[in-house]
Amino acid sequence: MEQARRDHKLSPHAVEPPRSLGIANRKTLTADPLTVLSGAIPDDLRGSWFFHALTGTAEKPLGAPNRVDVPALNSDGYVVRVDMSDAGATLTARVLETTDWLADELLRKGSPYPAPPGSLLHLLRTFASFKDLGLIRRSPLLGVRNMNNTAFVPWMGEEGIPRMLVTWDAGRPWEIDLKTLDAVTVVGKRTEWLPEADHALAFPAVLTTAHPVYDQDHQGGTIWLVDYGKSAQAFLSQALVLRQIADAVMAQRRDFVRWALSGSSGVPKKLLVAALELEARARIAVDMAFPFTLNTPALETFTQLKRWDGTGDLMSYRLVSEAEDVLIHETVHQVAASRNHVVLLDTGVRADVGTLAGRIAGRLGALAPVISSIAHRSARPYARLHIVDKRKLAQADAWRAANTHLLDNTPDVSVVSIDLPQEASHFLVERADSDGLSLIVGHSGATDVGAWLRPWDRGVVHGTKVPDSLLGLPSLVALDINRLARYTIDPSSGEIIEVKALASKDATWTVALPAEAGIGRPTDRTRPLTSSFWCSLGFHDRLVTLQNWLLHETHPDRLVPAEAMLERLASREPIPASVFLLDHKQMEVIDQHKLPAGAIPSSPQFVPRRRPLDGVDLAVNGWLLCVVFPPDVGGKPAPAELWIYDASQLANGPVCRLDTGGAEFGYSVHAAWCDEEQVANRVATYAVPLEDTLSAVSGLAERFLRDELIPLLRSAPRSSTPEARDDPPARPAGAPGTADRQEG
Repeated sequence: MEQARRDHKLSPHAVEPPRSLGIANRKTLTADPLTVLSGAIPDDLRGSWFFHALTGTAEKPLGAPNRVDVPALNSDGYVVRVDMSDAGATLTARVLETTDWLADELLRKGSPYPAPPGSLLHLLRTFASFKDLGLIRRSPLLGVRNMNNTAFVPWMGEEGIPRMLVTWDAGRPWEIDLKTLDAVTVVGKRTEWLPEADHALAFPAVLTTAHPVYDQDHQGGTIWLVDYGKSAQAFLSQALVLRQIADAVMAQRRDFVRWALSGSSGVPKKLLVAALELEARARIAVDMAFPFTLNTPALETFTQLKRWDGTGDLMSYRLVSEAEDVLIHETVHQVAASRNHVVLLDTGVRADVGTLAGRIAGRLGALAPVISSIAHRSARPYARLHIVDKRKLAQADAWRAANTHLLDNTPDVSVVSIDLPQEASHFLVERADSDGLSLIVGHSGATDVGAWLRPWDRGVVHGTKVPDSLLGLPSLVALDINRLARYTIDPSSGEIIEVKALASKDATWTVALPAEAGIGRPTDRTRPLTSSFWCSLGFHDRLVTLQNWLLHETHPDRLVPAEAMLERLASREPIPASVFLLDHKQMEVIDQHKLPAGAIPSSPQFVPRRRPLDGVDLAVNGWLLCVVFPPDVGGKPAPAELWIYDASQLANGPVCRLDTGGAEFGYSVHAAWCDEEQVANRVATYAVPLEDTLSAVSGLAERFLRDELIPLLRSAPRSSTPEARDDPPARPAGAPGTADRQEG
């Protein structure tokens, strides 16, 4: 590294990543007018663009000085809606006020809700408040926050009014009201989900997918979800050092128990009882004093596919492979469906000890980098698909109907599993599958979205410190050229029939989010999938840290040798981000717009023209919308912008650029779109009662939920947050009100 630094002069094109990625103001805005910065909003573009943005939490907003070693992905759900009409563009945005969000508000330091000395609320704020633990936020009394800050699932509901889910990888989806952006109800009661941990707490830890899928080919419309868990052994085994320590401790414990039970006198047995009682009390004390432990982890590994029709209970299927429960090694970030199959992807996004190692490591001073390096690991260098035949699901439904008398009548369904070279996070599936299952996979080799920039991180070659404004951001950079691949698979055997791949030094560095006509819109997917749009985030050396480099330096099947990567890091030569169009048949980039050096695009959304142009392929006959974080100006962050492209002419650049009004938000994630007149108040009646939260709790937790939280949810105005009101909110007294806010 020293040699690389000496041999390569600093590139004159070196540029810092945009600081606006890590700053947010969390404002609640309603129809805030937007200014056109260049061009004009197309006359043919009318409707509403939704996207998620990272803003941190009320206790620790993104960019706040107290947000040390907290990943940006650990943020409240903040939904932005941009409405485009003949009068121009306006922006509406708000934090999702879910039940666990309000519990966090009630218990946090600096809460706007009064807590008189001696009250239950005052007591709970001293030991039961939510604390950040790596990629999760948890209370030892109540459980895990459900951030719902990643993606959307829209579909056409009753009376022609779309319905919309907001989702996250580690929590049950919520349904929102499209007009008010209120969080209306969680999907599925507690008993319909199997938690990974915190089973007996109000907000259990549920591992699911940020991308459920609406499937118009199954029973008139089905949403496929997933629920999975790793046993404590499987979870800890992902960190070899921790597994060795745990095995040694458990061996000593077993030896002590055997000795005590084998004694002829009662003294050893009394010592055993006393020791076990002390151990139990210690566990409770540790969990209360240090809210970074997760109690009651999953005893067994499990993976369940779930289907929901939008009105009734969830139906579950236990997925098995070779008579064993399917083990998800990393995470199921996405589920997709073809006409006859449902596909789960075990992605390159990690969920392990390393992703939880935040709060404890941050308190160890100089030892923090050591603890971090022990706990962290790279994702497995390949992706695993689990393919479910819908005919087997129909057979499982018949078995379930014939065995309603069983206590557990969740049927087993066998899957076909197949490994693909290199990690992956997102993929597209062709609807037609009679001649083979065709997928477009965005491989994310040598990329670690589960890692974040930490206070002790340093640059690989120059040893530079991470700018404070970027702390907590995901790395957002690949340490090798990424690849896009088209696979045709025999779904009955898992055999790969054909594969075509693309790796481009100009287009596929840090391949991120895709867009095409079937993504993010409440319409049926009927036409063949011939092309798709993708964002490339380019290469920014400041987002590469030494720890991340060491994890990926020897990544298998590299396209760029490690020595060449060190040369690029030494020179600080950037690779610009871009948006591009991928032709699926040839697997070639056929249109591309390179952004200014340092800029980063996100939240792409394709919108078909209302009046298609003659002679233009329907796959590109529309508009591509993107959030763009521009380069800093004069060393200061420049606010995010909204860019509109003619999707058939990306290379010409955006036809319109808009500002973001009074909104200031960090990195944005996935998007959705509803056409003009589709955004209306929710009319669906599905709702999980608030009391469902009480079903597994007792004691102080039950008192808090029953006497403090639920009455407040029912009586507080749903269209405003405490921060948006002129006067402090009063806690309600007396009987609960009748507001229709629901939860689970």
